[in-house]
Amino acid sequence: MSTTMQSSSIIDQVSASLSLHASVTSECTLVPSNIDELNNFIASNSNPQTLELCCFAISVLEAYLDSLDKTTCSQEHFLAVFHLYKLSSIRSGFLTEKLAKLIYENETLHKNADCPSNSSSSSSKTKINPKTAKT
Repeated sequence: MSTTMQSSSIIDQVSASLSLHASVTSECTLVPSNIDELNNFIASNSNPQTLELCCFAISVLEAYLDSLDKTTCSQEHFLAVFHLYKLSSIRSGFLTEKLAKLIYENETLHKNADCPSNSSSSSSKTKINPKTAKT
């Protein structure tokens, strides 16, 4: 019976993943269809203010690149790739800031935590001299 429940749970997780994937791909219907739309998209999304907006712009540009003819290199290819590079750099900055903030929060929590292991380790550092203990 537990096996049935476990497999049912796995099916639910897969279904949730599929619906999430479907919603993400349906969001990408904003893919530019020509150079003018691409320029407008880039102009309005060239400096995203959040990590989420940056990732969204990257996914749209990646979808745009996938829609282009792969046998030729056009102005659209170069424009999309260049802005993907810029957005990737911006995303890297967001992730670096996020990581630095998490490290700082972790260090602060560690400093403020009452660690009983620290007090026991300091008392274990004082060793009893066996010669003086016998006398």
